[in-house]
Amino acid sequence: MVRILEGETLGHHADWLNISTRDLRQLNGIPYGKHINLSQKVIIPFERIDKTAFTERRYEFHKKLIDDFLNMYDIIGIQKYHIRKGENIWRICKTKFNVPIWLMRKFNHTLDLNDLKKDQMLLVPLIEKVNDV
Repeated sequence: MVRILEGETLGHHADWLNISTRDLRQLNGIPYGKHINLSQKVIIPFERIDKTAFTERRYEFHKKLIDDFLNMYDIIGIQKYHIRKGENIWRICKTKFNVPIWLMRKFNHTLDLNDLKKDQMLLVPLIEKVNDV
């Protein structure tokens, strides 16, 4: 079983496992058309590929996401931010700071970002788009 990370879809997992998305949905009881959520647990069958190969494929996918992001943006500083009532990591990253969740995790690795509490402090990386030369 794995948790869904930012940027992943069931299609990605199915590709990495050499199975159909339909089969992966069936195994996990996820109806067609229903989206998966960040941090959702998904049962992963290792019948057609071993765990090491799956992990390598997943790692390469995320490495490319990170590399692509870091080629487009510079991290120019850090800002302290206190969680407000009702906020979650997705909303903070996407609507407040426009920062990927994986980057927020790197700056707050000791916090459980899936269980944020009011008044808890986050370190928010400040980013700036790299100028094309």
